[in-house]
Amino acid sequence: MNETQLSEDSVVPEEPINLNGDIQFDNIEFSYPTRPDVLVLRNLTLTARAGEITALVGSSGAGKSTCVSLLSRFYEPLSGCIAINNRSITNYNLKKLRQKIGVVSQEP
Repeated sequence: MNETQLSEDSVVPEEPINLNGDIQFDNIEFSYPTRPDVLVLRNLTLTARAGEITALVGSSGAGKSTCVSLLSRFYEPLSGCIAINNRSITNYNLKKLRQKIGVVSQEP
């Protein structure tokens, strides 16, 4: 299962974190645990540059919310790496990482 569980074993020690760098999705593949046979993201490579506005746009089911869920570590990718400041998000304290991420969604 590739869903992230909050437990004492999976928590990196709390320390102040700086998330002011680029966000990089590098060759990400992902499928939801309930549908492991269906790849939702395949070979996704994306860089959101620090100081710039980045919008994820696309039709329903294109993977926009999935990208945000992966960045927030609600799930782990099957392969590839997500990094902030050239540091894998798995090396950040999960609670602190989630506190630093904000999402603005658009209602139809």
